[in-house]
Amino acid sequence: MTKRSCFTPSQMRLLESNPNVVHVSEKSISYTPEFKLHAVQSYESGSAPMQIFLDAGFDVVVIGTNNPHK
Repeated sequence: MTKRSCFTPSQMRLLESNPNVVHVSEKSISYTPEFKLHAVQSYESGSAPMQIFLDAGFDVVVIGTNNPHK
């Protein structure tokens, strides 16, 4: 497991502006229950994890290109 470096204050604000996010701390993101359900359903339907997050409006540079992954 790789360690995640901390989110900067500006990255935290950017993440918190996404409607799929409930809360962001320096080291983690809490997602809405609706997004979690949608993500699981999309994955089970064949969508790649990265595509699910891109479609949901996340900046993959901020969350990391190794996240999300299977």
